[in-house]
Amino acid sequence: MTAGHDLDVSAVIDHGRLGATRVGVFVLCALCLIIDGFATQAMNALAPALMADLAMTPTMVGTVAVAGAMGLIVGVLLFSLLADKLGRRPVLIGVLALSAVGMLAASFVTSVGQLFLVRFITGLALGGLMPGAVALVSEYWPRRVRATVVMIIWCGLIIGTFLGSTLSAILADAYGWRFVFLSAGAAAMVVAGLMLLFLPESVQFLVAQRKDAGRIRALLHRLDPTLPLSDQTRFVLANEPVGGVPVAHLFDAGRAGGTLLIWLAHFALLAVAYSLATWLPFALRSADFTFAAIGRAIAILNAGGLVGMLVLGWLIDRVGFARVLAPGLLVAAVAILLIAPAMAMAPLVFVVVFVCGIFVVGGQAALTALAARYYPTAARATGIGWSQGIGGRISATLVPMVGGMLLAQGWSHSALFSVTAACAVLAAISLLLIGIVVEGKSSTRL
Repeated sequence: MTAGHDLDVSAVIDHGRLGATRVGVFVLCALCLIIDGFATQAMNALAPALMADLAMTPTMVGTVAVAGAMGLIVGVLLFSLLADKLGRRPVLIGVLALSAVGMLAASFVTSVGQLFLVRFITGLALGGLMPGAVALVSEYWPRRVRATVVMIIWCGLIIGTFLGSTLSAILADAYGWRFVFLSAGAAAMVVAGLMLLFLPESVQFLVAQRKDAGRIRALLHRLDPTLPLSDQTRFVLANEPVGGVPVAHLFDAGRAGGTLLIWLAHFALLAVAYSLATWLPFALRSADFTFAAIGRAIAILNAGGLVGMLVLGWLIDRVGFARVLAPGLLVAAVAILLIAPAMAMAPLVFVVVFVCGIFVVGGQAALTALAARYYPTAARATGIGWSQGIGGRISATLVPMVGGMLLAQGWSHSALFSVTAACAVLAAISLLLIGIVVEGKSSTRL
């Protein structure tokens, strides 16, 4: 590659050395997701203390939770679009700082109305973290390990959720619930400051948006100081659209079918995840499991998810998404069907739940990595965010409501798990069709 020639920036990313820049992007984005998981889960852990201190009823707690969920939906749809128009770096720093403000403000609330407002603002901000972080990481790491890296940073969300359940309870017992929000807000503000100092913009985004060529050269030199670059070097992204409307890119160039299938896969798999999270504890309790055993089962489910994120990412980078996830989700469907009969023997149900975690929890991270690979740079954050916001949020709304209605009509937990298994099969079929649609139109392995 010589001066005056076109330089495919994607090829530089795919073949460059590891380096401190890539590692720094990974660490900062992982910290974002840890904060995301902590901020989301801490509210659940602190609910009893909030009820006592603010004289809240269970209905009021539910209303505040809805405020956070509403903010999250708006945030994931809005900020993913902005990340594709303004850049990953400014949006990530902005939403993290906004989440810090929300959590700091939560430590000073004195009424339910104030708490409703700050939880909406916090949810709004948190909605922008995942799309921006995953898009940025995927644009700094080589394609050969991209799924693995994206799924590893997804572990940050699980770690944050665990800390939000455990550390927040410990801190609240020692110092009060206000200290938890104050500490979380301060931590988020510190990470936002570190990102302001050290987080680079995506080189691919700068090329896609025809941004400052000098800035692109500087970032490429950080990735590979040996690159022969000059003022005459033209930076390109091979076979990718430049500029345009991000949402339009989800459906143009033959991507409409793949987009709808990715949304369907998100809807089906998150329906499985929400069903297990909501109804597994009730099913175990009805079989006379102790609360300690139920907590152990949920921990095992998430442990399976962590293993799945590590193992599935490695496999996907070698044989492709459809070839790994489709059969894996069929295995998950069988495991879900085995939950009810396995409850007669505690060790067996723990094994079955662990298998569910590998493919259901791990599969959620894999679908995010799939969206990051499927969409072009000009619409990558939008593709990630809208698949989660549209498919995932519909599941979050419908699963508790539909499951509760079915149980009220006399359905057994075994029957409910059969419906859950059917959703896993639907997700598997969606993945198979995605593989057929994408690989049938090009030589790209998905």
